[in-house]
Amino acid sequence: MARKRIKFSFPNLYLISGLLLLSIFFIWKYHQARILSFNTREVAKVNFSGIKPVHIKAYPVGIDVDIKPATIINGVWPVFSETAGLVVNENNTIIYGHNKDNLFGPIRWIKVGSTIEILGDDNKIYLYNVTKIDIVKPNNLEYIKPTVDETLTLYTCTGFLDSQRFIVIAKRIDEKNK
Repeated sequence: MARKRIKFSFPNLYLISGLLLLSIFFIWKYHQARILSFNTREVAKVNFSGIKPVHIKAYPVGIDVDIKPATIINGVWPVFSETAGLVVNENNTIIYGHNKDNLFGPIRWIKVGSTIEILGDDNKIYLYNVTKIDIVKPNNLEYIKPTVDETLTLYTCTGFLDSQRFIVIAKRIDEKNK
């Protein structure tokens, strides 16, 4: 009985390698587009009825980042490479950014009791006190829902393949002129 040999050719290898690389690229692009998203379509609507935050500082950990409004499209929270994103859900001001040293990566070292400064578009600085820190899955919507009192929610990705959200909750304590 004769065995049939599979013919090996470089064009086939190039084609398979190219298809594999394209697949990896598109999976990576899909992941990057959703990297900071929560699994939601109905929560977190852009709603600027008051002062719009334009800059955030958290001295204990070295965050000093501009903020720009984000529009959630089909449940995808846009990711900005140089600034933090902003969504306001009634009294809950949600600011998020990449888990990078020049953006929101350092919030993972913030402590309860730390002070965060938010510069508003009215040129006043609003001070917030960190009251809670948590790590949640993207389907846990507890921290991005509307709140009764004024709340600042910061978050970034954490965990293996950015599979979790590192959450910082802060309450307003004061304001001052710049």
